[in-house]
Amino acid sequence: MNTKQVEAQIAKMIKFIENEANEVVNEITMSAREHANQEKLRQIEAERKKLAAMYKKKAVTALRDIRIKHSRTMNESRMLELEKRQAVLEDAIFKAHAQLVKVAETGEYTAILKKLLVQGMTAYGPGAYLVRARPGDADKATAAIAGACAEAGEDYTATLSEQPLPPAPPAKAESIDDIDGYCAGGVILTNDTGSVHIDCTFDARLNQIVEDQLDQLRVQLFE
Repeated sequence: MNTKQVEAQIAKMIKFIENEANEVVNEITMSAREHANQEKLRQIEAERKKLAAMYKKKAVTALRDIRIKHSRTMNESRMLELEKRQAVLEDAIFKAHAQLVKVAETGEYTAILKKLLVQGMTAYGPGAYLVRARPGDADKATAAIAGACAEAGEDYTATLSEQPLPPAPPAKAESIDDIDGYCAGGVILTNDTGSVHIDCTFDARLNQIVEDQLDQLRVQLFE
């Protein structure tokens, strides 16, 4: 129900209440004319005012109830639309995550890991790093570490950490909730003291893109 329809319903209800009040008042007035008693007329006038006040209050209450109901309906519709849009956005993120999982299964994955390692190490600076990778990526991560250290220079060293990242999400995953706690790919750089934490996972990169471009994503999805 739109605003114009609500206002029309309100006007119709007020008209009905006014007619109901007028009918009662007319009945009282006719009775007064029949008796032609001054005291009776005063009593009738008092009753007339009482009835007018009562029906006015009744109209105000009805008007308030209709507006509250309309507002509640509009809010519920708005919430349903927001929930629907959130579901569409989450589905788009889930599909993007699934594509990243497939990238980690290609022959280019070792080269991608190397590039991520070089970016992470050189962004932080020279030092000795521990590299966390998924359990199934140990061999590829070891090869990528050797290549990354050679490219970054002699001031950079890295070894594979004994603390792995979470595994890849299950193939049966169907929604964003199903991939929580899993890793699509990539690495995390740390050090012995724990003072370094450079997240170069696919998941972190995807989350950053979503955060940075959320407005653009909404435009593409909903407009």
